[in-house]
Amino acid sequence: GTRLVIGIDGGRLRTRINRKGAPRANGRRGFDAPWREPKVFVVYAIDKQGRKVRGSALRYDATLEDADRIFRILAAVLISIGAADASELIVVGDGAEWIWDRVPGLIEKVGFDAKRVTEVLDFYHACEHLHEIATHVRGWTEGQKKAWFHRMRHLMRHDKVDKVLD
Repeated sequence: GTRLVIGIDGGRLRTRINRKGAPRANGRRGFDAPWREPKVFVVYAIDKQGRKVRGSALRYDATLEDADRIFRILAAVLISIGAADASELIVVGDGAEWIWDRVPGLIEKVGFDAKRVTEVLDFYHACEHLHEIATHVRGWTEGQKKAWFHRMRHLMRHDKVDKVLD
């Protein structure tokens, strides 16, 4: 009967890889530090008002492997905690296709009723996408772009997403 939230995101970090071969003049071989994208999730419960239940973080996990791997880990966690019995499952993400394309398969694997799933684009990333839209509108001055963005953000903050979509 619990309402569960799954937050999923990717990040950026640098991993240090020591170079092979002969040392340089200073005696060191040096290293490369390529960017990698860790995939991260958290599962927690919320109350009837949508507030996180204190101490309810059921699991945090991450991997440097691909998106399929993080979803396999997430499915195993959800099955182990009995998420199929939750009253609602809320998936929060940033709009990345690697997340939303895998949610239906996750729901099926866990045995959850898809009618009780809510997918949510988080506020920060929604604003980031709106800002990106505003920057690409031709014919608007910087002031008009800024005013439009602030108006759309205000509408979202006050639960008027339909007006933003219009």
